[in-house]
Amino acid sequence: MSSKFMNQIESNGLHVALKSDSGDWISYQDLAKKADIFAEGIPSRPTLLLIEMQNEAEAIIAYVGALRCG
Repeated sequence: MSSKFMNQIESNGLHVALKSDSGDWISYQDLAKKADIFAEGIPSRPTLLLIEMQNEAEAIIAYVGALRCG
């Protein structure tokens, strides 16, 4: 994935990245950290990855984590 995209995520720091209907939110900094934690569980060898997406923070975190793996 483009390092420019990843740099944009990290450079936004404490700004709101995701906000739920209940008002809970995750900053870009937290999104990057959580995505990295998810990415640690992805094998380093080339592999097919399937992510079932729903409209929730965990799905976005998984998607960004997969992108961060390359």
